[in-house]
Amino acid sequence: MAGHPSDHIAACLAVAESERSSAAELITAIVLAYEINCRLIDAFDVTSRGWDAPVFSLPAVALAAGKLMKLPPAQLAQAVSLAINDHIPMAQTRVQALSDWKGLADAEAGRNAVFAALLARAGLTGPAPIFEGNSGFFKQISGPAEVDVAAFGRRGVPFRIHQCGIKAYPAVVYAQTAVVAGVEVARKLVSLDRIAAIEIATTKRGYQRAGSEPEKWTPDTRETADHSLPYITARAMFDGDITNDSYLPAKLREPRILAFMRKITVKEDPALTARVGAMVPTRVTRSSPTGSAFRASRRRAGFPGAADEQSGSRKKIPRQRGRALARERTDAVLRDLWALDRTQDIAALLGKLSLQSNS
Repeated sequence: MAGHPSDHIAACLAVAESERSSAAELITAIVLAYEINCRLIDAFDVTSRGWDAPVFSLPAVALAAGKLMKLPPAQLAQAVSLAINDHIPMAQTRVQALSDWKGLADAEAGRNAVFAALLARAGLTGPAPIFEGNSGFFKQISGPAEVDVAAFGRRGVPFRIHQCGIKAYPAVVYAQTAVVAGVEVARKLVSLDRIAAIEIATTKRGYQRAGSEPEKWTPDTRETADHSLPYITARAMFDGDITNDSYLPAKLREPRILAFMRKITVKEDPALTARVGAMVPTRVTRSSPTGSAFRASRRRAGFPGAADEQSGSRKKIPRQRGRALARERTDAVLRDLWALDRTQDIAALLGKLSLQSNS
């Protein structure tokens, strides 16, 4: 199951500013949030039971926020209980026709978790035991599970943040490598009209989330389109890239893309499913009217081992900033972020990120 632990950074920044935390304390909280989120995702498969991945953001952010608030262990436990009990999100957020809520679901989990930490600090207690209880998380949400706490990161044991990837394109994780493979297939042809059929092979979860529903062949919202393997692959093959502009309303209605998507099928390849780890592999195969075929496979695009982290960030952030920030300001912010461990004033750093700031 894929998650979005980077969504927790905003919550950590907000609490760190409020608590006047040091840069070291902020970094520790971010690493903690990643660790809790990723280890729980490794241990559970709640999406197959109809729940959404931000369920793990609740304990992750509650503990990170509580750490910044310097809560004792007893109050940290209460924060987790309060965060989880009333805020379990449903997976409908990411299936069929997707809505604006997809982009807010993790932020909502973070908000609820921070509030839970504040309540715990004020002395409020939560339902317990939240995981093992007769109507707790294991019984109601996840089913039986073993969480190997001994495997969590610490001195001498790598933290999971080092195994997380940065998506290269504004699209669902299962489509990251499809973009690269699709572009490679298209470059081998003079005209895409010569393609009779396209087959996209992906993992089980990639098929379920981005290639199994009819809505993914007729996306009418950005949120559905950026979770559609047929649309993303077709658009990448025609345009040579995927950017925020790939989801403009006119692009979603473009007749040649919709017609081309009817040539596309998506299937699970068990061999790709078995290969999933730090990457989400994809294979794109095109067939011509004469029966000839060409295949392109990709295993990495923005995942560990693809490139160094600074290089990936320098490429992605300017592409994503759009018209919101000037290039010079973006470059200055990036320099400050790469020196975060030496930052003396977190509030000043956040001011540079504000769209209302003139600094």
